[in-house]
Amino acid sequence: MPQEKEVLALLEKDYATYEKTIKSFLKSLSRIQEFLSGVFQILPSEIFVILGISLCILILLNSVSKKIKEYHLFISVIIAVLGCIITSRFVLHKHRDIGFLTSGIIILLPSYLFSLIVYTITYARKQYLKNKIASPLQIETSMHQLHIAYNNSMQYMHKYLANDEINIQEVKEHLEVLKISTEGLIKALEFPAKDIIQNKETKPPIESTDPIS
Repeated sequence: MPQEKEVLALLEKDYATYEKTIKSFLKSLSRIQEFLSGVFQILPSEIFVILGISLCILILLNSVSKKIKEYHLFISVIIAVLGCIITSRFVLHKHRDIGFLTSGIIILLPSYLFSLIVYTITYARKQYLKNKIASPLQIETSMHQLHIAYNNSMQYMHKYLANDEINIQEVKEHLEVLKISTEGLIKALEFPAKDIIQNKETKPPIESTDPIS
């Protein structure tokens, strides 16, 4: 019958489609297994234990306090390594200290190396902008920077007084910029009158420079 033949043809087509999909899924799963097998051969198995425990401790520390969050990863890894070493020695009676210590170093080293690079670039940028604020070419520009520095300082001071998880170091940095901006305006006011007149005639557009942002 024509209808039965059509149904059988549709079933065969669907079966071929499903078979192709399953083969593709199994092939992808095999590749994932090969990749994980290679990863396990390169990295020590202890690193996944340390990583899992460290992430749990890190989430807990971040939820409790954000004022020293730059140290939370270090604290989490140290607690995880010490906990695993103690458990391995006194509960499982296995000596895997080197594996756990190596895993901790593998986790911490890339993280803090990246943080060091970011800190160096940020610090160099802040110093450049602070030097630019400290030696302005125009009184108007210096006044504009002083206004920005004052607003930012007051904003962070209010957040700090309201216990809004603001680090005291951030407040000090903004106050330092306010101090530098004030000294820069004083320097600008000490320019000779002819230099001020020349700057007014050829003044570029005022540029916002906030070294903290």
